[in-house]
Amino acid sequence: MILDESDIEAENRRHVQSSDAAKQNLKLISSAVDMLTAVARLELDEADDVTFIRLAIRALNSAGAAGKCALAGYWQPAVANVRDLVEIDLLLDLFRRRPAEIARWRNADDRTLKNEFSGRRLRETLDDLDPKSSEFRRLAYELFSQHGTHPRPDRVHLISPDAMTVIGPFPDGDRIIALTFDIARFLSHVTGCVTKWVDETRISDPSMKLAYSTKLIEFALDLAEWTVFDKARRRGT
Repeated sequence: MILDESDIEAENRRHVQSSDAAKQNLKLISSAVDMLTAVARLELDEADDVTFIRLAIRALNSAGAAGKCALAGYWQPAVANVRDLVEIDLLLDLFRRRPAEIARWRNADDRTLKNEFSGRRLRETLDDLDPKSSEFRRLAYELFSQHGTHPRPDRVHLISPDAMTVIGPFPDGDRIIALTFDIARFLSHVTGCVTKWVDETRISDPSMKLAYSTKLIEFALDLAEWTVFDKARRRGT
């Protein structure tokens, strides 16, 4: 609408289509979208369920916005949307571990939200519950905050390529492939939290239960395939 990104999108699409890693990431992302779509169609009327699923939908929207921005060459807004995805992931991870917290969050005043449910506080609480992932949470949150939401003098490379000062978005193969990985990693974790939250025994409609179970199996298989692929890629095999 403001700038013409058509050439940039075309070049970034070529980068994605020529990358086995990017295609594997997009396959998992597509599976996560299908899984979350199946969940959103369930007739779950409890307030906690509605809150949980709405947060998952926000995560999905942020993932979609990140992908759209990345394709058009807007790297900083893409990373900012991944950062939102990370924060929603922290919330859902807490809620599925401590279900009582979701009602506290939903009814909290501004002071409680700031003191008990800020990004830092969420990480501290989850670190107590799952110490082995504490360093990953810290690094991920800091990385996407520094690059996506907080202006810093040492992070201008997301705005201009190769330390140059240019106007507008730009294509980049390494960045677009990296963003597909980040979106796949965090959106799949959000989806995993959702599947742990949903109780299949409470799905009364047989057709909905079958659709949910089918997508759950497909997502689990795609996640396993992606995990094996990513481990092999990291080993260089």
